Amino acid sequence: MAVLGLVVGAISLFVGAQQLALTREAVDKTLTAAEAARDATNEMLLRIHALDAIEALTVAIQMMGTNKDFHRLDVWPTMPNRYADIRSKLQIVRDVLVDLPQHDKTIIQQAVQNLRSMEHKIERLLAAGEGISRDETVMLNHTTAEDVDALNELLTQIKLQHGSGSHD
Repeated sequence: MAVLGLVVGAISLFVGAQQLALTREAVDKTLTAAEAARDATNEMLLRIHALDAIEALTVAIQMMGTNKDFHRLDVWPTMPNRYADIRSKLQIVRDVLVDLPQHDKTIIQQAVQNLRSMEHKIERLLAAGEGISRDETVMLNHTTAEDVDALNELLTQIKLQHGSGSHD
């Protein structure tokens, strides 16, 4: 009877070890699947952030193009708010795309600084009741055009890097 107890105990130990091995294999598979799901989620979040940045940059560039028309039409009272809105969109791009090379961050920062300068200049002139001269309009549009060109190049690079076609 003692031998039978030892045999049953050995069989139970063997079955328990098999179940433990199967459980460990299932846990390993579950962990691997969870890691793959986490990686896929992170990749999707990065893609969503990139698309948000692409959209923000596209809108900012379009608004800057419209600003040149508004400058020519002397629509000055609305311009400070437009400059601030565009700056906000550019800051979204800079903050969301943390992997941007320094050169690209500098392009965005230059445009942000130019917009801030324009905003302060127009605010001062409006507050003083002064008009904006044609020469000032030409200079504002020249600066805007340079920024738009640089930002368009950056937009193209970002779209290529993040696999977004031109579905604008």
